[in-house]
Amino acid sequence: MKSGHSELCKAFIPAFLALFFLLFPGLITIFSPYFPVPVESPIRSASLAVTGDLMVHMAQITDAETAKGFYDFSEVFKPVKEVLSASDLTMGNLETTISTAAEGYGGFPLFRSPESYITALRQSGFDLLTTANNHSFDGGDFGIDRTIEVLQNHGIAQTGTVSGNSQSDAEGIPPLFTEVNGIRIAHFAYTHSTNGNDWKIAGKGREWKITRVYEFDKIKSDFLRAQAAHADLIIAHVHWGNEYERQPCKEQKRLARKLGELGADIIAGSHPHVLQPVEWIEVESAGRKKKVLTAWSLGNFVAYMGHHFHPHSDTGMIWNIYIAKNFRNGTVRITDTTYTPVWVHVYRKKNEEDLSFQILPLYADASNIPSTADALSESSKKRYEAASKETSALMNRDWFHAELPRTEKILLSEIKQVRDSD
Repeated sequence: MKSGHSELCKAFIPAFLALFFLLFPGLITIFSPYFPVPVESPIRSASLAVTGDLMVHMAQITDAETAKGFYDFSEVFKPVKEVLSASDLTMGNLETTISTAAEGYGGFPLFRSPESYITALRQSGFDLLTTANNHSFDGGDFGIDRTIEVLQNHGIAQTGTVSGNSQSDAEGIPPLFTEVNGIRIAHFAYTHSTNGNDWKIAGKGREWKITRVYEFDKIKSDFLRAQAAHADLIIAHVHWGNEYERQPCKEQKRLARKLGELGADIIAGSHPHVLQPVEWIEVESAGRKKKVLTAWSLGNFVAYMGHHFHPHSDTGMIWNIYIAKNFRNGTVRITDTTYTPVWVHVYRKKNEEDLSFQILPLYADASNIPSTADALSESSKKRYEAASKETSALMNRDWFHAELPRTEKILLSEIKQVRDSD
């Protein structure tokens, strides 16, 4: 048994040293080699993830119905839940509106989905959804208001549309800020079209409830407000381009340059329903040259468009962006980008007539599919492996480190040193 005297000494010595150095702080520097104090790194990093279009066609609603009037979409996202949840902030383009049983549900051309779709997205790891796209007005004023209300109730951040009956045109849509590990990010969402459904929105609401990507004065004001609020990064989520084309069109390139010049740091594109490459674009902004990381199109994350009718519309990706901030000098850098390609598995379960849907991560070999996924038929395995090859050929990422600015390479080295010392 330990003596009481020994225990008393153990408790007394640390207290005595703490009081001693408090009274004589100058002696800390003399004794510091013998009493090393851990120093917090000035660099903090964060991981972001962005997906493509989150659509809900009528076949998907039918698949999710568990009983009359009850829906569960969770099985669709189960195989990618782990990947989605791994990032500090996971975002996606919600290309549907949320409705009620009384108002009715529907797929193309007027998308109106059950609330349980949002429940599944939240449970799968989504933190932020954008609502500016060509289907934003599908449900009229009710659809806009209901969608925003449901997202708020489920704890999902949202930008792209605003609810309510009146708003000053000068105010515009307020910036959405997220703070990830101390890094402050401003998010904005813009669309090129609302499919001619403006008539569904009452009065002047059609002018301020959404921002078109060509309304440069509004966008300039948006970015200036974000900068005035000390945003470290500005992400523009943009709905644009031509459907089913695997390369960006001239208009996308023109708009991307303009957004970069106005202050965007990252551009996440959607709408073509197929993947398009990721690139750095060089612009001049605020009197200096800078590079803007641009995903021209993130493809479909989930949809039912039929691969045979629209080739490549069954593929998309989870785009990962890694950022870091040096809190000594305030610099923020994009340090890396990667992606997880995904494929929408459309199939019929045994003894069932209705179609089922699951999002699967794409690997070179179908045998690596997660155990949470349903089994693939031989024809599905062939399409899976073909989709993997097609995506790899398009999304060649050798460009990234070749074009990484020198200052960012230095920061990468700093981060590696910090990680190695942990």
